[in-house]
Parts: sequence; C-alpha cells; structure tokens
Amino acid sequence: MELQKKVLVTVLVLLLLSSLMSFSSAPVNAVEASKLSKSFNQTQLTTNDYVNVIVELKDDPVIIYSLKEKGDSTLLSFGRSISANDYEKMLTEKQLELFRQIKTISPDAKLGYRYQYTYNGFALSIRGIDLKKISQLDLVKKIYPGRTYTISDDVSNSVIGANAVSQQIKDAKGNPVDGTGIVIAIIDTGVDYTHPDLGGGFGPNYKVIGGYDFGDKDPDPMDLNGHGTHVAGIAAADGKIKGVAPKAKILAYKIVAGGSGNASTENIIAGIERAVKDGANVANLSFGSGSLGTSDPEDPENKAFDTAADAGVLSSISAGNQGARCQTKPYPLGAPSGARKVLSVAASDDGVHPAINIISPNVPSGQGLILGNYADLSPAFPKDQEFEVVPCGYGRTSDFEGVNVKGKIALISRGPIGPNAIYFRDKDLNAKEAGAVGVIIYNNMPGIVSPTFNVSPGDEKKSISLQFL
Repeated sequence: MELQKKVLVTVLVLLLLSSLMSFSSAPVNAVEASKLSKSFNQTQLTTNDYVNVIVELKDDPVIIYSLKEKGDSTLLSFGRSISANDYEKMLTEKQLELFRQIKTISPDAKLGYRYQYTYNGFALSIRGIDLKKISQLDLVKKIYPGRTYTISDDVSNSVIGANAVSQQIKDAKGNPVDGTGIVIAIIDTGVDYTHPDLGGGFGPNYKVIGGYDFGDKDPDPMDLNGHGTHVAGIAAADGKIKGVAPKAKILAYKIVAGGSGNASTENIIAGIERAVKDGANVANLSFGSGSLGTSDPEDPENKAFDTAADAGVLSSISAGNQGARCQTKPYPLGAPSGARKVLSVAASDDGVHPAINIISPNVPSGQGLILGNYADLSPAFPKDQEFEVVPCGYGRTSDFEGVNVKGKIALISRGPIGPNAIYFRDKDLNAKEAGAVGVIIYNNMPGIVSPTFNVSPGDEKKSISLQFL
C-alpha cells in the first residue's frame, strides 16, 4: 500500500510538472507568433526568396509622443521642438540597432525606407525563412507583409458640385472656399507640373511647391503615368480646367517606379510621412488594394494615416471602384481606406448591375462572376439558365459565317475604331439573325462605356441581349 502511495504521488508530481511546463511554454510561443501578422501565408514564411515586409518597433512614433507630451488635440508645428528632435534621434538609433541585429541573422537583408513621424518602423527585404527568427528580437513589435496597391482610375468632379462650392460658399472670414492657404499632398504616380493648368513649373513660386519620387528614389516627382496629374487636376487645377480647390498649392509625392500603376506599402507610408513633415494640410491617395473587404486597422499603412490625422493632416483615400450591389462581398472597401481616421471616398453608382457566372475549368475559382450593364434598349437577360458562349469577333456579318450560335450566347468585342467601325445595334442584330439568344459585348480597351443603340425613330427593334462591357 505504501508503495502504491509513493507511485501515486510521483505520478501526480510528474503530471503537475508537465502541466506547468506546458503552461509556461505556451505564452512564449504565443508572443512569438503574435509578432508575425496573420496576413503572412506559409509560403512567405518558408521561402528562400526575398519577401518585402514592414517591421514595427515598440515605441510610439514622433507625432504620438509629441501629442502625449504636449496634450494638444492637433499639432502641426512640433517638428522643430528639441524634445521631438531628440525623440526622433532615439527612434533612429533603435531602428539602426535593430537592423544590425537583423543582419547577424540574415546577412543579405536589405533596409528600405525608415519612418519615425507617422509610424515607428522600416521597410525590409528579407528571405522568408528568416522572418520567424527576427520576429523574436526584443525591439520588434510586429512584422507585416508588404502589399501592392493599384491606381483607382474612375473619378468625377462635376457630380459633387465643386463649382458651386467655390462660387457660393464662403469661409468664416467671408473668403471663397477655393483652397487659398491650403497645401494638398498628392500621393500618387507623380504630377506633371509643366501642365499649364497646374502652374507650369516646380518649386516654391509655383502651384506644385515641392515633392519627392519615392518610387525611383530621386527628387523629381514628374508623372510618367498620368493618373497623379489627373488627380491633382481634380483637386487644384487653375487654368482652362478648374479643380475643386483651384487656389490650393500641391506637394507631389510619387510612389511608383517610372510609369507604373503599382505602389508598395513601403512607398505609401514614406509618402504620408513626408507629407506631414513638409506641412501638408490634407493628403490624397487614389490607390487601393485589389482584395475587397475592410482592412486591419493595425496594418502599417492604416496606422500611418491615422497618426497623420492626429497631427492635423486629414487624408482622403480611394475606397476602390470594384463595388457593385450584386457583388458577392457586402462591403467592397479597398485598403488602406479602412483606416479609422481617414475619409474613405468612392464613386457612386445607383444603376442595377446584372451579373453572369462563368462555369469553365479554365476560369480560376472565385473569378467567374462578371458584372455588366444593359444597353439602352436591352431587355433583362433570362435568369437561372445556362448557355454556351461562342466567340464571334466584332459581331460583323462575316464573323458569324461558319459559326454555330443557335441557342447560344455570342461573345463580341467592342470596336473596331475607324472606317470599319460597327454600331452596337448592328452587332446585336447580326447575332440575332445568326440565331443567338443573346450577346455579351466586352470592352477591348481601358475605360467604361454605356452602350446605346443607334436607331431611327420607328425602327426601335429591341435587342434580345444583355450587354456586358
């Protein structure tokens, strides 16, 4: 009996020790895991290739620190204060020390832009297999994957009544609300500052008073894409074309390389960081992520824009143009407009957008839903039915020769442009004559089109089809 008691006590002690060992090791693993964003996938964490990431350190950025020290609700001029400068130097020293530690683990890691004002961290290019190791370093707060953002290209000025605002509304001093005294940071593909409606030059005495090219790492933010110039014109053009705030000044921050339309997390944070330091009043980012849905408020770019707002720099960010009422996701919001303290702005569209679902082994999962809009005389397309789709060129009579489209859908390209052009109406009627039960007309070039049929009075032969562009 005594032996049984000893065995029982020993077993209980061993069980207790095992339990304590499990309990004590679990929090360590949890802490380590929490330092890597859940946005990483397994491939990124195990690849020997380079992965672009954003490393966040534990201390507050300069703006948050200064606001806590001074207790101001907004702060636009703290940048020259001694305490803020000393704090910035301290952050810089810690960042460089952390990078030195990272180099001992991953010797070929490459340091990108560093941030102290709106975000405390830096961009890093590092082999994926080293991410778990560097996440265990004490100075690391969290590591996030770098994202790629694309331009949001559908914009409209007239629908918001910009002319009425500048002509009819006055500020508290009785002056027109036209942008006088306001500096707008355009964080985009750059700005063509030689455009006459944008001042015709670059520097303190022009409309575009300054900027930087973060994509090509040089001081010239000339736009080689056109998107940033378009956005700048909407915001502050003052010539033949008038922007929303024609008397405002512009800071141009190019966040793409060359004429590209893609921007990285690294460059976007660098853009808003510089905008705050250069004294912008407001900032605009007409870029968004391709994936829809609300983004994590803790993402680096979201934190940077929120911190900029704390400093008094309000940002307007594109919500994206992918949304429609029949879309499968209920909240089609692109990042980083999901930040807590920014204005998330999107184009409005009250039209009904019909959708078709493509069923084919050649279409990747989740990409089979196609949205469109009806032409002016088209009846609604039949629902809950399946049809075979047949390519039929431009929908000319010759394109249907030898093609069996009876009882099927004719897939027709918009165009061509020039002497061989063919009306939407004729494309449709040719398909009907060939026996098609409907047509899908797709766009053959960038841009949005609202298709209309060219008909004479009394000749409104209604289409049997649904136009998808």
